[in-house]
Amino acid sequence: MDSEHFIKWIKSTSFRLRDEHGPNDRICIIIDNATWHSELTDDTKQGKRAWRKSEIQQWLIRHRIHFDPIMTKAELLELASINRPAK
Repeated sequence: MDSEHFIKWIKSTSFRLRDEHGPNDRICIIIDNATWHSELTDDTKQGKRAWRKSEIQQWLIRHRIHFDPIMTKAELLELASINRPAK
């Protein structure tokens, strides 16, 4: 299984359960910590050391984090790490 398949499954299952149980019943789906259950989106992925300086700068811009253009790659990565979204 991969995350794409899991997302399709969870959508179809939740719609089916809602149809079966109605709008007022509580439904709980329990999942484990498999990698496809916790895939990060592009918005939540943290900057990586392998990224070029320009890629880190773009990540910071997308997340509306101000930075000095003359900062080094290491400084930009540290700033991205401090401001990374919660998982």
